[in-house]
Amino acid sequence: MFKSSVRKSAAATALVALALATGACANNTDAASTDAHESHAEHESHAHNEAHMHTHHTWVKSAAAGEMTAVFGELHNEGETPLELTGVTSDSAGSVQVHEVVNGMMQETATNLVIGPDETVAFEPGGYHFMLMDLKRDILAGDSVALTLTFSDGSTFELTAEARDYAGAEEGYAEHEAEHDHDHDHDH
Repeated sequence: MFKSSVRKSAAATALVALALATGACANNTDAASTDAHESHAEHESHAHNEAHMHTHHTWVKSAAAGEMTAVFGELHNEGETPLELTGVTSDSAGSVQVHEVVNGMMQETATNLVIGPDETVAFEPGGYHFMLMDLKRDILAGDSVALTLTFSDGSTFELTAEARDYAGAEEGYAEHEAEHDHDHDHDH
């Protein structure tokens, strides 16, 4: 009888140890999964909120206070209805405009940008971008800049872009080029 109790006790102890080990593995897996997700989120600059938007590869070109700079990345509408962008703000800038490059010349978009259901719009050098005007502070490589996008349905979307040094995205403004061409004509 004593041997039978010892065997039952040893079996119960083994089962408890197995259950604890399995639980510990599950918890470690969850922790590793959470750490991997957080690490992925940091590197990919993802953001979600009430507008059912998702952003990927978001960054801002470093620049000095008083100047202007641009934010780039991808916006994806995860919702089932189109979203019309009606405004963008940032505490880092006096104003923010949506610009596009047409025939090599940068200009503010003529109409509000509409992002259809399951559509991705790229904001990239030479294309659409968020132009931060009259910077309130220096934006140095590694700094973060927050933007709030507002849509016609009243929803908003918060995104954060990490600053990096970038020598490109030096497109001219259409009105400045026209003035330059006009002045050049007088020189002949």
